[in-house]
Formats: sequence, structure tokens, C-alpha cells
Amino acid sequence: MPLSETGGWRRALPALAFVVAAALLLDGCGGGVDTGGTGAPAVSFAQGPISGFGSIVVGGVHYDEAGAELVDADGRLLDPSSLTLGTMTRIDAGPLVDSGSGLRAQAFRVQVLDTLVGPVEARNVAAGTLTVLGQLVQTTPGTAFDMAYSGGLSAIPSSAVVVVFGQLDPAGGQVVATRIAPRPAADPYSVRAAVTQIDRTAMRLSLGALRVDARLSGLPATLAVGDVARLKLRTTPAGGVWTAIEISGDDLRVPTRSNVELEGRVTQFASVTRFSVDGVPVDASAASFPAGSNGLVLGARVEVEGSSTAGTLTARTVKVESDNQSGHEDIELEGRISQLDAVARTFMLRGVTVLWDDNTVFAGGRASDLAPNRQLAVRGRLAADGSSVIATSIHVEL
Repeated sequence: MPLSETGGWRRALPALAFVVAAALLLDGCGGGVDTGGTGAPAVSFAQGPISGFGSIVVGGVHYDEAGAELVDADGRLLDPSSLTLGTMTRIDAGPLVDSGSGLRAQAFRVQVLDTLVGPVEARNVAAGTLTVLGQLVQTTPGTAFDMAYSGGLSAIPSSAVVVVFGQLDPAGGQVVATRIAPRPAADPYSVRAAVTQIDRTAMRLSLGALRVDARLSGLPATLAVGDVARLKLRTTPAGGVWTAIEISGDDLRVPTRSNVELEGRVTQFASVTRFSVDGVPVDASAASFPAGSNGLVLGARVEVEGSSTAGTLTARTVKVESDNQSGHEDIELEGRISQLDAVARTFMLRGVTVLWDDNTVFAGGRASDLAPNRQLAVRGRLAADGSSVIATSIHVEL
């Protein structure tokens, strides 16, 4: 069963309330910058991995995706089942509304961005790495795995074709995976990575260990060594060289928005007040650093909140986060139990297997109150298998 469901209960503040709130707020602040897919102004933006459902959660903000346009990196429509734990997204949304239990917004457009689609070329379970299309993929305790790969890297067949969602880490020359899932019928393959060599005479380029023939696709005139590019590849190499059928520059600029939530890696670093996250310039000269700034270096994982103008993010807060934690501590799930095994202490919620134990804190009810179709709100972290969630707290709605 996939890690998300197309139906189910939605969180408080339905779509209409968000649109009304948007209209009221914008009436007082002079209107929005541009327009979302519903015709309402998009005034907030988020980029990062999904860490919860009920409405999708990115950067701690709940975005109600009901009615939102859902597309892939090429703008093609997707099914809601594409939204899963660890999936990288870009979200255009209305204003943030404080519901009393957290910030929420109505999403107008949700774009799903994969980093790699291709065959597994090498695997090192001890090091927690894969190689896909010549790119080193590093997993962490927070990497989510599809249920087909429950157990992590050891469950991935050596001949598998996978999709990797992740963040580019220029310091480590790798992709840090936020999610890995099977993609057996992929055609073409795709890669997003930094260009390391270009030979315009021979129409060849390299992205790390990936060698590419660009005679069919052509080379963008502005593409340079060090740029991040997106390539689509034929699925069979010739003599170790892959044929590109499409090459484009990577354009993940942040639109002008009053509220921006950005989770990613530091891709350029000048100082703790001037750096880039996933290619987005950040001005942190007036920002607060709740966890300090000592770990803010090239390749660091950060969460930045602020506003953006002309592609630059002016930070209000910058949080430096560690990869050496025991999985995401802030996974949030809301919905109705679809399956329950009281003996094994597990249930399914929004397509995710949830486990509880003696350390789980119950509110509003007890473990004995759990039953199929019971409404719950769960907070937890990824289990060691990478595909299920260990509940740290469960709120039961009786």
C-alpha cells in the first residue's frame, strides 16, 4: 500500500476558510504578487520534503492540497498517491493562518521534484550509500523508504531501477536522499546534478562519474561547469556513455513571496549571513539562529524561514539541522485508522504503518480506544525500517 491515500479526513480550516482568510489578509496588505491555480493570490511558498499528512506538511506548515494542481518537474499532472513521506516538493500557497495548533495554508500548486531515476549501479549497506547513474546517494536515519524497500538499503535489489528524492550536497559530492522508491517502468531515466566537464566540440559532458553524449539533445549555450542541470537519458548506455534526449538548466528560483519555508542544503557559502540553499541566495544578516550558527557550512542541512524578493530569500530564522538523528522527530499524521492489529500494536493511517509502544503518550483516549475508522492525530519518527512510523504521541478523538 502506498505511503499516502487519495481520500480521508482533512485537517481543520477547510479550503473555503483559507480562501476567505487570504482575501481578508490581502485586502489589508495591498494584494498578492501573482496568482495560484485557483485564481486566488499565492503569497507563500515552500520547498522541501513532505514530513506528514492530514494535509501535507512541509517545513512544519500544513498545506491543504485539496483542489491544488499536482504536477511533476515537467509540469505533467500527477495522481495524489505521488505525495509520500520524503517526497521533495515546491508549493505555491495562500497566506499562512495560525489555527492555534500550528500554521496552515491552502496550497494552489504542488510540484513533485525527483533527483534521480535510474538503475542501481552499486550499493554499500555498511556505508549507507547507493550509486545511481554515476551519482553517490547517501542515506541517513531520516531517509524514507517505500514499503517495498522496508528495511532500507538491504531490501533494494542490486538490479533495481529506483527513484531518489533528495538534496544536492556539493561539499560531499553526493545526493542526500529524503526518499527512495522503486520505479521499474521508468523511460527515460533522469538526473539532476552538477556539471563537472563539458566538451562542446565532441558534444560530451560529465556529471561526476556519469558520462553523457549530447549530440541528440544539444548543449544549452549558457551551461557551464559547476551548474546544476537536469537531463533525460535513454535507458541503455553505449560503451559506458549515456545518450541525453533532453538537457536543461536547473531553475529552482524562489518567487517573490511574503512567507517562504525552505528546507535544503547549503550549496554556496560566503559567511553565516550570506549563503545559498539549493541555489537560492539567502540574506541572513537580520536572522535569528535558534540552534546557533556553528554548523552552518557548505553542505549543511538547514531550514530557512523568511520572505523573498527577486529571487533572494531574506531570512527571519535559520535552523541548522543534523543528519545524525534517529529519523525525523516531527512526522505528523492525521486521519482515520484503516487497519488495526492490537496484538502487534500497529495500525495504518494515511497509508503509513504506525507502531506504538509503552513510551507512546496517549491523549483524549487510551490504546484500548483504538479501532478501525477512529480519528487520530499522531506525532512520531521514522522507524529503523525507514518505511513505518513509531508514534511518540497519539491524540484520540472519541
